[in-house]
Amino acid sequence: TQIRRTNVKIYNLTKEERLEFFRTLYENAKNACSEEHSLYERHLNQYKGSKELDGARESAGTVRNITYEIIESQISSDIPAPKVDSAYYSERRTRNARSIERLLSSLRDRLPYEELNDIDERYTYIYGGSVWYAEWDNSVKIGKEVGGVKLYCLSPASFTPQSNIPSVSDMEYCFLKFITTKSELSRKYEIPYEELENAECTFESENPSFDTDTVTVISAFYKDEAGEIGRFI
Repeated sequence: TQIRRTNVKIYNLTKEERLEFFRTLYENAKNACSEEHSLYERHLNQYKGSKELDGARESAGTVRNITYEIIESQISSDIPAPKVDSAYYSERRTRNARSIERLLSSLRDRLPYEELNDIDERYTYIYGGSVWYAEWDNSVKIGKEVGGVKLYCLSPASFTPQSNIPSVSDMEYCFLKFITTKSELSRKYEIPYEELENAECTFESENPSFDTDTVTVISAFYKDEAGEIGRFI
């Protein structure tokens, strides 16, 4: 399997070589979209009440954070009901569509949609959009069932696309960044906790109470020669 346009056979590489390959790919992609990420940070700081003014040397004398108030006044807690329509009418297809709607409604009630919708509303007004990501997680246990759907709503700052490709479906690779804990990684991927303790760490805080169990996970999604999607974590 190879990532097209890079001419690299992924499965011919050792684990260390694959890690270095995707690390380089990620760093290059991140540098290419650094301006967009800087803009996201500026928008977030404005929402939080930054006193910085565009094109001015002096800081603003903030009395009220009008950006925050305008965004918060637009937040909606409405969650749309699932809607499925068949490509063309038949009684069987209609019954199947209704069954899928009931399944989706059940999943919606089971997952923290209220919280995710709240996050999505703010991200949309602050950044101009959000990133939704669904995955199957075998570490989820519901009664006697093993495995379940996990849903995430991420800010665009957590998404690193292939440069100069506007549509996700046309990209050969892209990256998502998650914040999680070593304990969660140990459960999810069945990695011994002691091995995670020895993982490389970059401390970005001088606070002695900084939680060293919190880690950043980068997931790389890529297409192989057949156009199938692979993931390297």
